[in-house]
Amino acid sequence: MNTAERVVHFLRKRAGQYFCDDCIVQELRLSKPVTRMTDQIGRGSNMRGSGNRREVAICSRCGEQKLSIMTLPEKLN
Repeated sequence: MNTAERVVHFLRKRAGQYFCDDCIVQELRLSKPVTRMTDQIGRGSNMRGSGNRREVAICSRCGEQKLSIMTLPEKLN
């Protein structure tokens, strides 16, 4: 599974919860930032990422208000 697939999988398993890029990096133990990737996933350019929302929100993990991404629960099926 490549990094983009890992991020999409992480978000889908936690549908309805926002996560900032920093927390995604920490949770997945990645060595590189994911901002460009989450921007693309949020815009739906990733074919499996079209049910995502990318906006300033409170991260479910760290509790900070910052640019975050969430998979919409109704897009799971």
